[in-house]
Amino acid sequence: MESPVIATVDREVVYLKKIVIPVGTKVIGTVSIQQDHDRVLINFHTLVFPETGDEIKFSGMALSLDGSAGIKGKVESHKDSAVGSTVLRSVITGTGGALSMVPGVSPIAAGATQGLTNEATKELDVQRQQVTTSISVDAETGLRVYLPQRIEY
Repeated sequence: MESPVIATVDREVVYLKKIVIPVGTKVIGTVSIQQDHDRVLINFHTLVFPETGDEIKFSGMALSLDGSAGIKGKVESHKDSAVGSTVLRSVITGTGGALSMVPGVSPIAAGATQGLTNEATKELDVQRQQVTTSISVDAETGLRVYLPQRIEY
């Protein structure tokens, strides 16, 4: 899964004794995660200068301050959503079972209820598997940007 990300330059970038990227420049990119690691991977593609709004396209990758790829994040498990879906699954299953035992309910209605109950529990099981962990990075986390090629502007 990818999401947009905007970082802000907090120190001047100087090259040959000239400020080439001033403080306040926005660095825009996309963030993705590796599900088996605690790293957020960020690929940058645009610089937006603060005073003029000028944009420069480039290719860059976020590195941790120690030089390793990606930014270390905090992984959190969402057990409460799994518990909630388990409770809801029990309610749906119990309601479906109770309706099938009510006297006077036609076999067709009981079968339809059972089919809907089965589909609802399958969907809850899929959702429970999908929403189990998340990763977050503190907004003040420092990073470096690796540029595989020179920026021309």
